[in-house]
Amino acid sequence: MCASASAYNPHSLRRVVKNSYTVLLVGNSRVGKSTLMHRFVGKYSDYVDHGSRGIEHKKIIIGNDNLVRIVVHDSDPNHRNMIESYYKFAVGIFFIYAIDDRQSFESLVTWMEHNKIHGRKDCAEMIVGTKNDLEDVRKVTVTEAAKFARSRGFSFMEVSAKEDAGVDAAFRIIACDIFSRVHEGLIDPERVRADAGQVRVAPASIAEEKHRRGVHVVSNLRFHGPSQTERKPQSRWQ
Repeated sequence: MCASASAYNPHSLRRVVKNSYTVLLVGNSRVGKSTLMHRFVGKYSDYVDHGSRGIEHKKIIIGNDNLVRIVVHDSDPNHRNMIESYYKFAVGIFFIYAIDDRQSFESLVTWMEHNKIHGRKDCAEMIVGTKNDLEDVRKVTVTEAAKFARSRGFSFMEVSAKEDAGVDAAFRIIACDIFSRVHEGLIDPERVRADAGQVRVAPASIAEEKHRRGVHVVSNLRFHGPSQTERKPQSRWQ
């Protein structure tokens, strides 16, 4: 249902957003989670690294003119108790490592186990390799990461927030996966109602709000992840 994309609709900004997809970013420190989030919402040039924290959001159109809000939750690996509280809101999770940090890749297993304990079984999940502009110091090959992702039934993508390469595509892919899961009955529709979550985004200034109001259209996007048969078995709305 997410394969086709609608044309830009100038009235979209005045429509009520009925669905909100919360995506949680998890991974070791210094892998670029906050930078990834700020690049996605268009604040990369203004971003100063003060550590992992915050919530940002951005509107995109997917499927047949479906306006959705992507709410991105950054996480601090030093405050795992706080991360545990985030899991219950998430319908999508990015497991993030940096291609120049071998330990961050090997730690993905720990983060996945953490999610298995505290998270929900109905989430869309994706492995994201950051900093792929650092090819000269790469410690994790694309082949190895893609093989690991397939073994887990996850989609996989490398991105560079610095070069603005693949960031939007990664979020659009997981948004399409969430959209499909809702319509297949794998995710309770009540979980993605815009007014259903407990998460609140801090009020933005007028300037920030004008900056955020751009609607980004998904063009000719298809979900490049595991097929239905490759997805791990999931019970209804767990």
